[in-house]
Amino acid sequence: MVEGRSKQVFKTWLDQQSTAFRDGIEVVAMDGFTGFKTAAAETVPDAVAVMDPFHVVALAGDALDRCRQRVQQQTRGHRGRTGDPLYGIRRVLRTGAELLTDRQQQRLAAVFDTDAHVEVEATWGVYQRIVAAYRDLNRTAAKTDLAKIINTISKGVPPALTELITLGRTLKRRAADVLAYFDRAGTSNGPTEAINGRLEHLRGSALGFRNLTNYIARSLLEPAASDPDYTRDSDEPLCLKNRPEREGRSMKVEGTRGVGVAAGDPAVEHRNEVVLAGRLAAAPEVRTLPSGDLLTSFRLVVGRPPAARGRSGREPSPRPVPVDTLDCVAWRSAVRRSASGWLPGDILEVTGALRRRFWRSPGGTASRCEVEVVAARRLRRAAG
Repeated sequence: MVEGRSKQVFKTWLDQQSTAFRDGIEVVAMDGFTGFKTAAAETVPDAVAVMDPFHVVALAGDALDRCRQRVQQQTRGHRGRTGDPLYGIRRVLRTGAELLTDRQQQRLAAVFDTDAHVEVEATWGVYQRIVAAYRDLNRTAAKTDLAKIINTISKGVPPALTELITLGRTLKRRAADVLAYFDRAGTSNGPTEAINGRLEHLRGSALGFRNLTNYIARSLLEPAASDPDYTRDSDEPLCLKNRPEREGRSMKVEGTRGVGVAAGDPAVEHRNEVVLAGRLAAAPEVRTLPSGDLLTSFRLVVGRPPAARGRSGREPSPRPVPVDTLDCVAWRSAVRRSASGWLPGDILEVTGALRRRFWRSPGGTASRCEVEVVAARRLRRAAG
């Protein structure tokens, strides 16, 4: 992960890789950003540039949306509202023609019967032709069809169809990259886009990131939070010092194993490992935080070890066993699923780490310690 999204950032990253790495690149799948295209051409000139089909269809879909919005303003004088014909079919327009139901086809036909909507119909037709070309199993025929579409909309388009003119200009300029897909079937940056989408969600759920180091660390921790079987590779860097705020409260990581901590001897490995076995005090609670994260909380009643024998060697006098009631929280979905079946009185075993949580109270800053659970299991059901 690098900071920035520009030609120079991408080119610098490629230059930092080994010669063997660059020589091994055969295909570069990318979106429509020209900076990536030029950076790849300068750094790995022998690699084939392929414009991902998703982004080509997205460009056509954006043109269709802009056309619909423009005609909506011209005919209605305002943005789309419930009851407006074009607004009512905004999602139907994006549906593949062969996937339309009879009712959806009737709705489209009713809207296209109006002369004022002819520009939308023309743009919709081009969008559907592009989608159909990518769905054609005959790659040779599909490549020919898409080349014809690009040639058609790159010249001689009526001036009123401004969105199609812009789309044709873009596809004409990147025609070689667009058509290269059919010679490299299966080429896609879909996995990269999927990861990027998760990272964007992660950034939003953490109330925004400005520190790249923490962003990288949180991104590495996220798989562990969603997959209990995830194991971080030993060579993956992890340098998180403060977790992002959740519900307006900072969650400090103090001495977690594997995390660089400023305090203490840097040569000594810090450890924070907790294993508890005790009785569930009450049914677990699940809260949805403003960030959208789900937090499972419960209390565990843990008996203290028996008192040591007296100096005389006699048994200590009988008395109630002292206990500690400990707060536990869990972010992992696996723990949340397990907790849904727990009942008060169940004997549980949990593993995790000790955390100290801070928040603002009327009397000033307050804090308390709790166990952040990473794994839990039921040892015995409640009696009765």
